[in-house]
Amino acid sequence: MQCTALHKDQKGAAAVEFAIVLPILVIILLGIFDFALLFSNKQVLTNASREGARAAIVVDNRGIVPDIIDGAELTALQDIIEAYCLDRLINLGGADNALVIDPEFEIDTSTGHITATVTYAYE
Repeated sequence: MQCTALHKDQKGAAAVEFAIVLPILVIILLGIFDFALLFSNKQVLTNASREGARAAIVVDNRGIVPDIIDGAELTALQDIIEAYCLDRLINLGGADNALVIDPEFEIDTSTGHITATVTYAYE
């Protein structure tokens, strides 16, 4: 008889425990989702800089890296990077939160290396 009385006293204990644990689980799941989103965008930016550097290398048809990229070529390279990012970056801000991508290029004339840097303001 004593067991049944004890069982009746704990009838709502599972609901109370669930109510205490649920907010913690939701915060952890949202943190995992946000980190995955950030990591995905980082990969897109890495690939966009790789595509921009590749496009900068093939600007000259002879395969020779140009000493200076002029304004029209720089704009075309920036457009390549921005098009790559706009199709692939995940933006949860909606239409009001436009993507602002800032690609920059550096050319080392002694080695022929081109460095493409892509920055993106993540909010």
